[in-house]
Amino acid sequence: MKKLCDPLSSDEAPARTPNRRVARGAAAGKPGRGTRGSPGVMEPAPEGEAFTLAVAVPVQMKTGAKVKLQLGQKNNAEVVEFARAHEQAIATNGHFPLPVPLPEVFHDKRVELEQAMQAYAHMRLALQAMGERRDRIREEFDALFNQRGA
Repeated sequence: MKKLCDPLSSDEAPARTPNRRVARGAAAGKPGRGTRGSPGVMEPAPEGEAFTLAVAVPVQMKTGAKVKLQLGQKNNAEVVEFARAHEQAIATNGHFPLPVPLPEVFHDKRVELEQAMQAYAHMRLALQAMGERRDRIREEFDALFNQRGA
């Protein structure tokens, strides 16, 4: 009987094993099912099966990491400061040679948010000034009515 090879550590072709088959489910060494992620467990084949090719297939993992940002708990000014710090950290980190979205896109959107915040602040001040002007005119108009009624 030939010895099975580990396809992750050898360039040899996997050997065929007579009267054996790869187990399924928990016995197959699937992580999270009571084993420690072994590539596969062999068990006797049922009658009629002569050979089964047993190969451990490497799993390709995604390289991106998810981080809980909690942006909903931050106000606009905090988001802008967080974005500035994030831009600087990514720019100086060699582990992110090509971040997604691209730094230019990220920077442009941060600048756009800052400009919108400035415009909103100016409009709010203008609205406050208009309200004060309206209240002053109303007081003057009330004074005119009181003069006519006197």
